[in-house]
Amino acid sequence: MDVKSRQQLTLAKDEWDLVIELVEREQKELHAEIHQTDSRDYRAKITQRLDLVDRLLKFLCPDRVA
Repeated sequence: MDVKSRQQLTLAKDEWDLVIELVEREQKELHAEIHQTDSRDYRAKITQRLDLVDRLLKFLCPDRVA
């Protein structure tokens, strides 16, 4: 899928709700994993992924507090 088609993705409301739910679940799991790891390098990697997930959630549902 090229960049242009990804920006024009059209989903039904229930499909968007599922995407948001899955991203929110990933966010919660990453928070838990960050707190459970002792490895500084792994924590940094997970934190970068969490930042990406947070940005995605802000894009998907800007009216919610992420």
